Amino acid sequence: MKRNRGVKVGIVTCGAIVAGAVVVGCAESSAREDAVGTWGPGGPGEPQLVLDADGRVSGSDGCNRLMGSWSEADGEIQLSELASTMMACLGDIDTWLNGASKLNVEGDTMHVLDNGGVEVGVLERQQE
Repeated sequence: MKRNRGVKVGIVTCGAIVAGAVVVGCAESSAREDAVGTWGPGGPGEPQLVLDADGRVSGSDGCNRLMGSWSEADGEIQLSELASTMMACLGDIDTWLNGASKLNVEGDTMHVLDNGGVEVGVLERQQE
């Protein structure tokens, strides 16, 4: 009889570990899902980033197009291979988005950080 109890306890313990792993996995995918979408108005002269679920990022600083890739680690979005066109822009265009390296998402607000972790701007989630 003791032998059967040991087997039952072992099965319950494994079930608890598996359930815990699933919960952690869901939390990580939720943080990534929160980042996917369109950030910033993107009108003439307005910055915008679009984070796709496949890890691509595109957008504009209001004049020049941006493109690259993104990944999520520990709740922070890392931008990589970010490239920009170099068009001559008319008017007062602030190119702060070109210095983006990391992104932190808090609800419907995205904080854009440079390589040193200094916030260079903020974008709001756009309803699609």
